Amino acid sequence: MKSEGNNDDKVLLILSDAAPYMTKAAHNLKLFYSNLVHVTCVAHGIHRIAEKIIDTFSDINDLINNGKKVLKEISKILQGDSDNFNDLSVPNYSPDILANFKYAPITSVDVE
Repeated sequence: MKSEGNNDDKVLLILSDAAPYMTKAAHNLKLFYSNLVHVTCVAHGIHRIAEKIIDTFSDINDLINNGKKVLKEISKILQGDSDNFNDLSVPNYSPDILANFKYAPITSVDVE
């Protein structure tokens, strides 16, 4: 950013991610552009928070991932694409019981 003439007041906003080098660069640019405001991207901030939560609660993340795997495998079985019951980690359900779900009707009931 080369300053030609009196353009120092024209630079008002910097939008970046929250990387340390970007915050440092914005801080250094404020020395030259007094009206400069540094705004970090909200999406990046939310993503970093989500990563921290996932790291903190890794057991819950593993439980959710295992649940997704089971649902995908059950979906394949119900569609007839697979008959492999060995990969299912659902307690108290034998392969015979799971096979019967293929013929169970899926209905919804409105409760008044």
